[in-house]
Amino acid sequence: MADRKAAMQFLENAVKGAFSKGLKAPIGGSDYLFLKRGEEVQVGDHMMVTTESGIFQKAPVYEYNPKTKLQEIVRHTLLHYGHADQLSGILDHLCREMSVHDIEMTMVGITSHLALSKKSIQRQENEGEAFAI
Repeated sequence: MADRKAAMQFLENAVKGAFSKGLKAPIGGSDYLFLKRGEEVQVGDHMMVTTESGIFQKAPVYEYNPKTKLQEIVRHTLLHYGHADQLSGILDHLCREMSVHDIEMTMVGITSHLALSKKSIQRQENEGEAFAI
């Protein structure tokens, strides 16, 4: 139990770090962002303006394709997932079925993305180029 609690605390710190830098936090196959009210964000081919501050999930929108008889992703949208003060509860919900190892690997993925993004920004400032992340 203590290991899980510690892993969740590390994960929460990693997510806060990503959000403070304006980066996404990939958790359980979805991307989560912290956006302020009135902020413009490009989702797929269109721009969206947030109507509320908080944590948003980039979520796929599915439509039934009668030719293939399958649900297919046709675009993405943003779903308001909660407020900044609810982060701990949101992470508990998202990670409820994850093992301690899975939680730790999620944290590693977020911190790796944060480090690579920082390097990309530094490279862009120094050389005029950036890695695509």
